[in-house]
Amino acid sequence: TPKPPVIEAGDQIVKTFMLPKRSIFWSRGLKTDEQGSVFGSGHLYLELLLLDELGFRLAENPYALNETIRLLIRLLLPFFILILVALSTKRDEHAQLKGFFVKMRTPVHPDGPVADQKLLSERMADTTLTEQILLFKNSELEFYKWGKLDWGGFLFSWLMVVLILGFLYLVVTIGG
Repeated sequence: TPKPPVIEAGDQIVKTFMLPKRSIFWSRGLKTDEQGSVFGSGHLYLELLLLDELGFRLAENPYALNETIRLLIRLLLPFFILILVALSTKRDEHAQLKGFFVKMRTPVHPDGPVADQKLLSERMADTTLTEQILLFKNSELEFYKWGKLDWGGFLFSWLMVVLILGFLYLVVTIGG
């Protein structure tokens, strides 16, 4: 082979990498048997197969993009099906739903089941007591206003994330 050109300080070097080919539709890739026939191994990704049949050119995508598409389908499809079923089925009776949501909005009493039942009975008698925590009153959306405990838990969770990432950063920088 010919001698490569001499690299000097300030020269720009371009190096191109070719990622190895991976199977789009099979979880463990393609295998070859003793006769030389190629077959898919592992789970068949039907969602990607359907997308490919619909005309999406998955072979032109990087492997990571195909995996992202597969993950998004697996995450969003159940919610889409749930919404379709909810919209196409009959609603429960209003009184039954109201009682259910009053019970869901009533916090558990720390003094035990007797006090808990008493509090629940009070809230069932006057349902407006539980409606004050709703973010969107006079709507069918059940989003609640956050209290001190909610904000404290949220901030504590993010503090833990920052501490764990900081610890990982320290381990990597000290160990490397």
